[in-house]
Amino acid sequence: ETKAEVAKRRSFIRELGILTKRMIITQWRNPAYSVTRTISSFLLSIYFGILFGADKSTIEGAILTIGSTFFLTFTLVVPMQAAVVPLIADRAVLYREASSGLYSRWSYAIASLLADIPFHMMNSV
Repeated sequence: ETKAEVAKRRSFIRELGILTKRMIITQWRNPAYSVTRTISSFLLSIYFGILFGADKSTIEGAILTIGSTFFLTFTLVVPMQAAVVPLIADRAVLYREASSGLYSRWSYAIASLLADIPFHMMNSV
């Protein structure tokens, strides 16, 4: 019995569980991304709290709040681009295993998303 035949018998949920576990382990072994994201979020939150913490109940205050929210979102996204590097490095494995029939590309993509959620939740607290 080949791996492709075993994969065809495997359900989508089982595939998703196996891949999600593998993605969580991969992210756990790469702590630089999580540490960078946590430190930058903490420092930027303090910085923006000092800058824009005063209560401004005027139109100018509302415009400043909207602008600071946009800028904070932008500055938090830039360090998260480090997540792209492990995904690119893992692309060859995805192509090889998906073409051999071990799992579908959809299950890989959804598992990658599901594995990233706990790390984002830890960072948001």
